[in-house]
Amino acid sequence: FVIPLLIVAGYHYYAWYMTPPAWLSGIPMPLVATLFYIFTWMGTLRYFVEEGDQLFLRQNESWFRNMRHLGYRYSVVLQGITTLLATLLFLPLLVPVYSFSVAQVMCFWLLSYVMKLNMGLIRQLLALRFQGFMLWTLRTVVFAGGFFLFKLLVTDIAEQSFISWAAVALGLLTFIPLTRTRLREKGTFFADVARERDARMRIVSLMLIRVMERKRKPTRRRPLLFSKSQKLLKGKGAGNGIAELLVKSYFRNG
Repeated sequence: FVIPLLIVAGYHYYAWYMTPPAWLSGIPMPLVATLFYIFTWMGTLRYFVEEGDQLFLRQNESWFRNMRHLGYRYSVVLQGITTLLATLLFLPLLVPVYSFSVAQVMCFWLLSYVMKLNMGLIRQLLALRFQGFMLWTLRTVVFAGGFFLFKLLVTDIAEQSFISWAAVALGLLTFIPLTRTRLREKGTFFADVARERDARMRIVSLMLIRVMERKRKPTRRRPLLFSKSQKLLKGKGAGNGIAELLVKSYFRNG
């Protein structure tokens, strides 16, 4: 099922890239920017720590620190790959419809990637330092400000301006101190464990989305026929008992 679906999807992807259908022209750039911003906001940076790590690894701080750094680097690379795949998915819309050049597509990908990294780190730092209504307020402000900025920069990419490239460079420079601050935070072990558990459960839920529990057929506790029947044959003996059992079983079960 998967391979034929990929073949059909690849055929339509190539056909839309070469000759985009008319309905693609009706998709505005702000809608694409909104979808990509939601994609960047939903991303998270993982450290791949578990509760069992405190039994051994935390006793050796250097080992534990190195493992967290490796997990963080892997997550950063993975976020770049997923953002690239999302950009390639929208390529039939960016190139034929919006007339993006290769440089503009690269800028769009890097801008989404840098925004995804910085937003993930900012959300984690806010969750570690604030709680309750203050955390909700700050997240709302960051979400609204980031959405306005990202939408403005995507529009700037379409106009072939250098402001978006400057924003990418500024985002990379901001990512470095945010990374140092996040990795140097103390007392974040259990928060990282909870975040890792949520990320794994999200993946498991996606894998099991097609799994449905079958409804069991109701079974009768009492037979429909001869539920209160007495003996059908007079007399005692094994022959009469077996014959009576066969007769009742035939009429009950067909």
